[in-house]
Amino acid sequence: MKVLSIAVLGLILSHGGLLHASSVVTETFEGESLSGQGWLTAGKVGLDRDEHFEGLQSLLLEKNEASLRSPVTASSPVLPLSGGKLEVEFAGRSDLTSMDNSYNGTLALEFFDKAGTSLGATELGAWFRQTPWKRETVTVAAPDGAVSARFVASINKETPGRFWLDALALRAASDAAADDGLKRMVLRFSDLGHLLYPESPRVAAIEVWSDRALPDDRRRVDLVVRDYWGGEQGRPMEVLLEPAGNVEGKKLLKYRAEVDLSSLPLEVGRYYELQGAIARPGGEPFSHATSFAILPEAAANAFKPDEIPFTSRTWDQRFPESPRLTKRLGIRICNVWGRMEADPAKVDAAQIDLAHELGLGVLTSSPALGIEARSEGWRELLANDGALIRKGVRNFLARYGHMKPMVVNLGNEPHSKGEEIKNDVEAYRIVYEEIKKIDPSIVVVGTSVGTEEDYFKQGFGKWLDAYDFHSYEDPESLRVILSEKYPELFRKYGYAKPIWSTEIGMNSQGLTRLAVASLLYRKFANFFAGGGMNVSWFGLFYPDPDARIHGTFAAAHNVFDCRYNQYAPKLDAIAYYNVVNSITTKKFVGDKVYGADIRAFLFQDQPGNSLIIAYKDKGREDVFLPLPGAGKVEMIRIDGSRNLLNAKGRGISLTIGEEPVLLLFQNGTRTLPASLERPAAGFTKVPARFYRDGENLVEVALNGLRAEAVELKAPPFWSVDKSVDGGNVRFSVKPPADTQASEAGLDLPIREGGSDIGLLCVRKPLAGLVDVRLTPVPYREKGGPGVRLIIHNNGGAPQKFSWHVEVAGEQMLRDGSFSEIVLSKAKVQTPDSGDIEVAARSSEEVMIPLSGVSPLDVYHVKAVVRDAAGKVVSLERQAAGFVGVPRALAPVTVDGLLNEPVWQSAPVQTLEEAGQFFGFALGERKAPVWKGPADLSAQLRFLWDERFLYVAVTVHDDIAGGSAFEDADLWRMDGLQFLIDPARQSKEKPGKYEYSFGSGRKGPQSWCTLSSDAGAPTGEARDIQLAIHRDKAGTGDVTYEIAIPWKRLAPFIPEPGGNLGFTMIVNEDDGAGRDAFMTWFGNAHTKDVDTVGDLMLLP
Repeated sequence: MKVLSIAVLGLILSHGGLLHASSVVTETFEGESLSGQGWLTAGKVGLDRDEHFEGLQSLLLEKNEASLRSPVTASSPVLPLSGGKLEVEFAGRSDLTSMDNSYNGTLALEFFDKAGTSLGATELGAWFRQTPWKRETVTVAAPDGAVSARFVASINKETPGRFWLDALALRAASDAAADDGLKRMVLRFSDLGHLLYPESPRVAAIEVWSDRALPDDRRRVDLVVRDYWGGEQGRPMEVLLEPAGNVEGKKLLKYRAEVDLSSLPLEVGRYYELQGAIARPGGEPFSHATSFAILPEAAANAFKPDEIPFTSRTWDQRFPESPRLTKRLGIRICNVWGRMEADPAKVDAAQIDLAHELGLGVLTSSPALGIEARSEGWRELLANDGALIRKGVRNFLARYGHMKPMVVNLGNEPHSKGEEIKNDVEAYRIVYEEIKKIDPSIVVVGTSVGTEEDYFKQGFGKWLDAYDFHSYEDPESLRVILSEKYPELFRKYGYAKPIWSTEIGMNSQGLTRLAVASLLYRKFANFFAGGGMNVSWFGLFYPDPDARIHGTFAAAHNVFDCRYNQYAPKLDAIAYYNVVNSITTKKFVGDKVYGADIRAFLFQDQPGNSLIIAYKDKGREDVFLPLPGAGKVEMIRIDGSRNLLNAKGRGISLTIGEEPVLLLFQNGTRTLPASLERPAAGFTKVPARFYRDGENLVEVALNGLRAEAVELKAPPFWSVDKSVDGGNVRFSVKPPADTQASEAGLDLPIREGGSDIGLLCVRKPLAGLVDVRLTPVPYREKGGPGVRLIIHNNGGAPQKFSWHVEVAGEQMLRDGSFSEIVLSKAKVQTPDSGDIEVAARSSEEVMIPLSGVSPLDVYHVKAVVRDAAGKVVSLERQAAGFVGVPRALAPVTVDGLLNEPVWQSAPVQTLEEAGQFFGFALGERKAPVWKGPADLSAQLRFLWDERFLYVAVTVHDDIAGGSAFEDADLWRMDGLQFLIDPARQSKEKPGKYEYSFGSGRKGPQSWCTLSSDAGAPTGEARDIQLAIHRDKAGTGDVTYEIAIPWKRLAPFIPEPGGNLGFTMIVNEDDGAGRDAFMTWFGNAHTKDVDTVGDLMLLP
């Protein structure tokens, strides 16, 4: 590893020098050996001359079937630092067999203090499955007290395959902001998890760290409480920080203050955010935000642990917060990290005594886990009919057997194959027999192998009381696993028993917490509807004392925000609390689909308490829900808001939308109603978006009600004026001009006889003063290739704007992946700036042609718009491909022949350049090299009409691959993969689509792996029309013709000018497994929607 200066300095630092703004550490792996460069390694690690991003070599880490359970790591020499922010560059590539994104290769930066003690590591990047070379740049903050750091690379879990790194660089990051000494702000409440009890003081503490004494203007903290959507819940508050001594163990000063929120009208149950900021004139404020909710004691805590069908699970259960947060949420069984050892001194179960003290049941692991992992000495554990295992079980139960109820989970995600499985099953038998011999009341849950048939063949179902599976599937697929796949295996192999899931979750990174919370409700409803017995959401938390893992894919799994170990609830933590304490001991009774996509799930207990979980797959609808015999109904919404309604023995009017709602009531029907009815009132006119000035009119139609029965409730500080016109009621809504709310959330309580008999809700975007959009202009169109700048004046009066557009950077396609952003060769044709006047509530467009555009590169285009008052709105987006999609005016027959004239006139996109090819090694075989268009190439065309997006792909492949795969494995053979961004114009992505196409064991098949809309479910996509025509026998030459219904690309709206993001790869299997692909933009492996191509629908 070299420590170099910036080139102009002409100075080389030794390892003894400090890393500062003018120095850079580089590692290009060009030496003869890693040890000679000071690297420490474990497992199969070395230098690879056949694979490199730049130079002649790269770092290679590798695991195979024989070494899955052994560590594979590489650590660089320790490098001195001067603290502050660091900029890290690196290039990585992977060829891994990954069950999910936790089976990965990672690069981290580990920090040390002056005593050489590790201060923890910050993850820089994670790679899973097959990804091509890609350079990345990240900025990290060195923790306080850090004087040195080192790179650490590893392949995690039992992940077979290879992982490469190259071109590492580390430098001190330049910071344009003046250093005013402010280092950290923390907002905290005294209640664990920031879940306040109703009787708790509503006081938040503010703590600020600084490396110098703060002047008066830096001691003032502005605070405001907002709802999830940014709506202010009270007037801004200001507190003055007071000195509070030194930060323990650090050369930093500490300042503190408190703010009392008791004067604010805060609701029990609702999610809130507290935001704090210290003004920095001329720059961004120094700020921090936390979240909190006021929640009563969990209702589930009144029941026995084994009566509540939920178990907690998180990354590491050894922290005392694990059982405490478990109980606070109402979950009655806590996962603990247990060791059943033959040596009594090694027997342990972290936090099990605390769990017992809190009245929780426990779920712990068994010695079979070590057999599954093939840990050192595993054969000795199985010897003599498992004598050591049996002794460990006896020792554990002798020490902890008083814990009741106790659940033992036999294993965790084993990876054994074939005959190896017999060793795992032998361990399960031994543990199960010994536990049942000692205490038959202990529930033994099987290893989390799901529906892997080889384990059923070996009879593992005999040695368990309940099955276990881990799932990150969509809600409907989760239900299919429970209600169809398990019963099929039971019919085939016997041993039908209850089913648990000790890990249900989702890959949450990049999604809003609103989307996560909504899916949590849906997954739990479908789990119990499918017949599941006990379930756990993954995960709760993981300590993050210096906020270094915030924003990572791992942190995205947590329902608590773990920054500075405050464990503040995310919106999904509130949802978790509500679903647990609404279901409690209720059992699933039945479910029903109303209309096209309103779903309702009914749960009831013996005393007659009922719960309905209701949601709509898409959109919203005002309905009347018949509830004969019911009285009071408590409605709980996605943000925890609670409303008490009165069914009066008839039912309630409510809105059912994409965000699930919980309804709790007594003495109602024992079944769901046969149909939904017309509500007592309904929204008939709601603006698509609300404006800060002018009139926002909302209209409500009444169904037999007087106008006095309805009032529109808006967020605090919004004004609402009401008028009546016959059977319609109009409301004029005006938000505050300075509100930072992103959406207008409106409630319409419906009153009768002094109580609310219904509650309708609507939520719409709240516009800023000006909107700026950039849309690509296709080739062949006037001004194309180029961009169209669209300025929309949201104000009520004309405005003048100045504008400037530039190409800020370019990414080039190399070896199947895109380069880092570099200076672009493309330019804006003059003029690149100008002035324009835009009428009130209107838009104006500026056509901006580009020169020097390559059809395969991605361009970063930036627009800056300034109004007459000097306020600036800037926008940067990617633009690529610039493909105009013709409209098919006559029917298109999907037959793979492409003989309609409209196909012949459609623009052709080609995959025939070396930069579009990516090959990867399989086992000992080297990655293939592209031999030219006859080896693998393709032509791609698009059409559209009001029903479909049509895609035609003509593939030239010299060798036909096998057809041994089907369903979710179609990507492993000759075929196509599409990655589609349905919201190319938006920063807020609702999701993305991934589709695979091929002809495998089931013949021609379309499969959806990722979906952005509930109306386009994952799994086999039978509504997609697919024709595959073999063009030349004995080769892989084939034509695909595909018609994708627009509903499978929602929320994209098919209309002229519509901008859809699209990536395609052509997979190649030359007979020994998929080992290459060619790509048209993006990458369907990394699921990167930033670098997709742009399709523009033509009139």
